[in-house]
Amino acid sequence: MSDTQPPYAALVERTFKTSVRANNPAILVLGGLAVFFGTALTLGLLSGPLAVGLAAASLKMARGQSADLDDLKEGFRHLVPALVAGIGVVILMSLGLLLLVVPAIILAFIFTYTFTILADRPETSGVDAMRESLDMAKRAPGPTVVFWVVALAITFLLSFIPGIGTAVGVGLSALLNAQFYQTLRERQQIARAA
Repeated sequence: MSDTQPPYAALVERTFKTSVRANNPAILVLGGLAVFFGTALTLGLLSGPLAVGLAAASLKMARGQSADLDDLKEGFRHLVPALVAGIGVVILMSLGLLLLVVPAIILAFIFTYTFTILADRPETSGVDAMRESLDMAKRAPGPTVVFWVVALAITFLLSFIPGIGTAVGVGLSALLNAQFYQTLRERQQIARAA
């Protein structure tokens, strides 16, 4: 593996180890439940704030910090950018699904890091977070594809657990996203400094 590629297996392993530390399992499950059911019940209207909250907690975990339930409210503290990004992603993904599955897959790839960017830098606008996600995914297509393959596999396998399986998959996927995001940001900062 080249120096420019993150160690995927290590990121996945770190995600699973981090997910079982301290109160992380409860936060990931509750955050996953909030995103899964909250998005469905509000027809996507609150998808952004809920996803930013889960991303904020996941980013803290990925950085070795202690996350708590209060972190899940982060998207509501910076409501306008989270709403704009969430509604933008929902509308564009819906249009992508109407056109065919391939445009939706491309859009999912493009917006992979949107909510984690908003969690990391809440002063960012929703549209700018979507643009930054596009830029990040274009500069790191390999890791972004690997993230999606692993996240979809985890969520699919966990969906067979009745009740909370899918929510656990959503929580683990958010933590995995934070791990990939953190690694890519660090590598981009090193590349800029060189």
